[in-house]
Amino acid sequence: MPSSRTDVLIRQWAERFREIPLASSVVMGLQGRDDEIWQKAFELLQRESPEYRNSVDEEFSKESKTHCNKLLKTIVAVAAGRIDRSKSRSV
Repeated sequence: MPSSRTDVLIRQWAERFREIPLASSVVMGLQGRDDEIWQKAFELLQRESPEYRNSVDEEFSKESKTHCNKLLKTIVAVAAGRIDRSKSRSV
């Protein structure tokens, strides 16, 4: 039995990906593109939000990139059906 809402959501999404193999393959195709995805998201946020643009420094950029990369790895792992639920809570 799932011990948290996170476990429930991961199980639900993993099941959805099993039911729709095309969706799973599309998400898994994002694997290894974490730097590119972060860069595009970062550029968009800076362009669209003056508050965001003004609060960015090197440390913030590094932390946001690390966080984005962890999230993408978790999403890909769920789509691939290889998620370690004990580690998912730290994301």
